[in-house]
Amino acid sequence: MTNLHTVVATGGGKQTFTVEGAMKSARSFHHAAGELEALQRRKQSILPRRVTLSCLVIVNKTSIGRRLYWLVSNGLHFGRHLLFGTNPPNLDQIVGRAAGAVVLEALALEIVLKARLLRAGITFPPAHDHSVLYGLLPDTEKQEAERRYQSAGWPPLRATTLAEALSASANVFVEWRYMHEHFSVQASTGEMRRAYAALADGMPE
Repeated sequence: MTNLHTVVATGGGKQTFTVEGAMKSARSFHHAAGELEALQRRKQSILPRRVTLSCLVIVNKTSIGRRLYWLVSNGLHFGRHLLFGTNPPNLDQIVGRAAGAVVLEALALEIVLKARLLRAGITFPPAHDHSVLYGLLPDTEKQEAERRYQSAGWPPLRATTLAEALSASANVFVEWRYMHEHFSVQASTGEMRRAYAALADGMPE
């Protein structure tokens, strides 16, 4: 049995970049990222709250880190199995789920920015940089999106403006897609999800 998947292009028969087709893809990626992140939160509940994904990526990339994790996880495995009959999370699975959520959210954000540029009749470069793409939007669109980002308000995030959030996520898609080439990677899915909501508002269904 083969795991062969066929997806009919969301843009219709003609393989062109349309606003409607792009938004369908963006919403699909955004939704999938949210599901992965929710699963990640449930699976990661055994870890201390201050253990960040950056820490896990570093641990996953160093031999001594993997050995330490092995010792800790085996201790957790024994203790949790005795107490609850369940197993601790696998490090590779934790990093993989989180990376998948980050990459999908970054891609959704890139596509919604390009859809807005297309709708405004603005030619955009073949780039993944959120900040560069955002900078090409008309001032009125940026002001409206900024207002929506600010109105979300809660929970408080590191990036206080939409421009700051997109600057922070500018290279996330490339860095996380090739995370094996980096010692450590960082991203805020909270900021990206809020930015996506601010930019997707008012776009075609």
